[in-house]
Amino acid sequence: MDLHLRSDEDLALIAANGNEEALVALVRRYKPLVMVKIAPWRGSLRDEALFLGVERLFWAAGHFAEAPGLSFGEWAARCLNEALSSLPGGTAGTEEAESETEPESLLNTVPAELRNRVWSAFSTLEKKVFLRYNEGRSYQEIAEDLERSVKSIDNALCRIKRKITAVVRENANQ
Repeated sequence: MDLHLRSDEDLALIAANGNEEALVALVRRYKPLVMVKIAPWRGSLRDEALFLGVERLFWAAGHFAEAPGLSFGEWAARCLNEALSSLPGGTAGTEEAESETEPESLLNTVPAELRNRVWSAFSTLEKKVFLRYNEGRSYQEIAEDLERSVKSIDNALCRIKRKITAVVRENANQ
């Protein structure tokens, strides 16, 4: 299948049916949009914004059928804006809003090949934190459950996000 000739909308629908090549092609096309959207953030918040942007792009591709009447570009921009608004400096504007958002299962939005690479890169603590985070638990609940400090949980989630972002970036550059 010659994916580079397909429209964004076709790629999104093909990707939603489990075609990893279509998903990667779509992410490559929309990487510039993500980079433009995250431009206002600096430092670790930029890393967080990049992670959220790429994750939301995966999500948008998988849920494009839920966006009748929109082009994929419009849908992707809407999804990116929504995700990034939870970061400090976004339209939601507070760190509390970011930490209180209901987490989605991030690994399920990543192609299976990448999922295995990401999961194998996690330490034992990171795996425990990741599973609890994806259940919707707060940092405080995870800390209590694992008998760690909240800062330890925050640090583990930062490492998790960096590892996911690094694998996705590496794959997009191939």
